[in-house]
Order: sequence, then C-alpha cells, then structure tokens
Amino acid sequence: MKPFGSPSVYKKRRWPAATLLALAVLLTGPATLYARTTPASSTWMTVLLDGRKIGHARFTRTVAEDKITSVQYLQLELQRDGRPMVIETRETDVESPAGKPLAFQSMTRVSGAESSTQGQRRADGRFEVTSRVGGRESTTSMARPAGALLAEGQRLAAVRSGPEPGTDYAFLAWDVNSGKALPTKNRVVGTERTSLPGGERTLLRIEQTSTLPVGSVDTTLWLDGDFAARKIRTSMLGMKLELLACDRACAMAPNQGVDILEKSMTAMPRALTKAEVRGPITYTIAATGSKPLHFADTDEQLVTRDDQGNWQVQVRLTPKATQDKPVAADTAANGWLQSDNRRLRRLAQQESRGASTDAARMHKLETFVSRYINKKNLGVGYASALEVMRDREGDCTEHAVLLAALARSLDIPARVVTGLVYSDHYAGRDHVLVPHAWVQAWVGDHWRSFDAALGGFDTGHIALETGDGDPWHFFAVANTLGKLRVVDVSSRQHKE
Repeated sequence: MKPFGSPSVYKKRRWPAATLLALAVLLTGPATLYARTTPASSTWMTVLLDGRKIGHARFTRTVAEDKITSVQYLQLELQRDGRPMVIETRETDVESPAGKPLAFQSMTRVSGAESSTQGQRRADGRFEVTSRVGGRESTTSMARPAGALLAEGQRLAAVRSGPEPGTDYAFLAWDVNSGKALPTKNRVVGTERTSLPGGERTLLRIEQTSTLPVGSVDTTLWLDGDFAARKIRTSMLGMKLELLACDRACAMAPNQGVDILEKSMTAMPRALTKAEVRGPITYTIAATGSKPLHFADTDEQLVTRDDQGNWQVQVRLTPKATQDKPVAADTAANGWLQSDNRRLRRLAQQESRGASTDAARMHKLETFVSRYINKKNLGVGYASALEVMRDREGDCTEHAVLLAALARSLDIPARVVTGLVYSDHYAGRDHVLVPHAWVQAWVGDHWRSFDAALGGFDTGHIALETGDGDPWHFFAVANTLGKLRVVDVSSRQHKE
C-alpha cells in the first residue's frame, strides 16, 4: 500500500532537512560558549552520533585591544535514505572586552543552499541586520533582546560564576538567526576524569538547559582550566551527540555513514487501512525518556493526557474552530515565504483562477504545487519559496513553503506544519510514522490542512509544530523524534 493520496510520481514521504539545520545552529550557539581565554586560540573537535563520526567543528577566539572575535564553525555529513546531506554553519561574534555585542555574522549552508544574517551595532544601540535567503536580501533594524549575550558575554558569565561545585548561574543566549533570547540555566557539577581522543583529562562538568520557543535542550559540557569546552554532549533524535576536542587530523578524519532518516522513523503497533485514514483516529503515544513530548493543538487535532501520563492525539478530517484566528504575521511575507514577489503572486492568481472561496483556491494551489515540483527528491537542503519556484525541485518542505507562500500572496493566512505521517512501507520498514511537512490555511472560520507533497491531507498526519517557514520552528521535530513510542491506535473503522 502506497502513502494515501500520493501522486504516482511521489511515492515516498519525506523528512524535512531543516530539522538538522536547526540543530546545527543550536550547537554553534550556547553549547560553544567557552572559548579559550588566551589571546589567540583555535580548538578542533570531532563530532560523533552514537559513536559514529559525522563531522567536525572548529572554535576560534581572537583578542584585540578593543574587541574580541569568536568564530564557531560546524560541519555535519549525514544521509537521508542513502542520499548524502552536508550541513555547515558558521557564526562570527564581535564583542567588546566586557562582552558587549558589536557585530555578528551567521551563515548556514545545507546541501549547497545558503542563507546568511549579519548585523552591525549602530550609534543608537540598535543593530542594522541584513539577511540573505534564496538570493533575496533584506535589511531591518533590530534591538538586541535585553541582556542577551553572544559568545564572549556567555564565557564571561561562566568565569564570574567560577568552578565551585553546586554553583547555579544563568544567562540569556542571543540566537542571531531567530533574533530570540534563549534562557540558559547552568549548574556546576565538579571535576571528573574524562576520556578524549588524546587521552584522559580532569575537566569541570557543567549541566546546561536551554529553553527554546518550543521545549528545551539539555547539554553537558566538560571544561578545562581556561573554561574551554573540551567535550560537549547533547541528544539528537534520541541518540547521543558528542563533540570531543582533538587535533586537526582527528577532527578531519573521514566521516562514517549514518542514515538519519532511518533513526527518525517511529514504529506503529499495526497497519492503518485507507478507510481508517479517511476518518478520525486516536493515537496513544508515550515518551521514551524523561522529557515531555510536544504536539500541536490544531483545529484538526486535539491533544490530552490520560491517567498513565500518555498523550492522546485525536486527529479528524472535519476541523472544529477551536484555535485562535489568524494574525497579521500569518499573511506577511518573510525571508522564507516571499509572498510579496510579483511573479509568485501572478502564479498564485493564475493557478487559482475560477475558484470562488479560499478553500477552493487552496485545493487548486495544492494540486498545482504537487504537479509543479517535478523533481521530487532529497537533494535539496532547505529552500525558500522563490528557490522552489525557480528550481521546481525538493521534498515535503519545499512543497510546503511554496504552497504557504502562494496562499499568503492571495491574502489567505497560511502556516507551515511540521509533524509525522503514516506510511505502510518506507526505507525498508513497514508501518511507520515518518517526519513530514505540510500547510494549514485559514479558510472560512477555521484552520484546514493541505498537503501538496502527498496530494492531500488525511488522519495519518500528526502535527508537532506550526510556524512561518523559518527553519527554527523545525526544532520541535528534532526535540520529539526518537523520543516517542506509539502504544495504541484506534479508529471507528478498526475492529480487533
């Protein structure tokens, strides 16, 4: 049985590459705050996922008379269904010796697709920020979130707190890509012997929790006497992700193949029939770890907890108007959904011609996008709507961003949804939930889902997060995937 509603040219359900992009950006943020205190230094690290090498990192700190420059670079090499995907992130922070932000520059490249952000502090204290996404450049003025720190400011917070076991301290980490301040709590555990590629070291252990717009991420850091990170450990898709300090030859050694798509799938307790996914379904889902899971409440999905602490996720095809009405941002253009582009607007008007309601327009656009993207593959990292319109290539995320941008160009509020979708067979496994992306649009008096990648929405979809197309929102997927287990599935059509 093929994925339900799937057009014949698109047999597989795809996983958003933006999940890894968001993780890479996160890893070059708070977790790398402890650069060396010597005048000029460079630290190489090897990156391991469940013990297999997937990349390298390099952190450099340069001290001048009136400024300190911190450069954080990370490269990951992974596979999705056997296809290679390379992710690179680089952030350069320029700060005063006291840790006051002066300038920043951030670059993210996923399988060749690049986006960047750079900012310069003005005389009035605000930052002039220029962003480039999909070949399009925009400049805005932005105030630094009150108290938010970049790399040197974060390092100084650690130095001031000192190495005394039991010490708690906190700061706000400034993520320059999203413009958000991430509350970050730290606890000093104490010194311990720690294994590194070059041998054992006595290092100071710090337990760190960063609060994200959705959920949180736990990180353990091991620091040397200069408060330089020699080991970093966090989780990714339920697997152990480690950065270990070593020499350049070790860091640049060949990577080992890890198929991240296989790790991201969730087994189902039984098969779903075509009839079932055309009616309401309730999924009983348990967390496999101590962290709570995150699911989105939508007009098609109700999430509750049962007496055992499991999540009851009820999905229906007939929406109920339970969620907030759209706000201005739901129709606004942004760096990923360039709905103000004249060519894109003309395309939307042309392809929705003859439709008299927003629901009818969305169905026309859903069909159009499914047909228009004629190179359906995993070769694209994460593209903006304009890039998809130009190249006509991509997986589910590219279908979603283009459909959302076309909707917004017609003043139809639209959001990009990240979640899971059922497939009876995918990547050598039967009856699994696979990470996926689609669109919700405000039609009439409710939010309704449209899936251009699979030719339509069904109750085999579970929503984890909604957003505006910015890859940051996809972290909700990475924070839940690999950490859930489907205990039971029930529907009106199913009989034991």
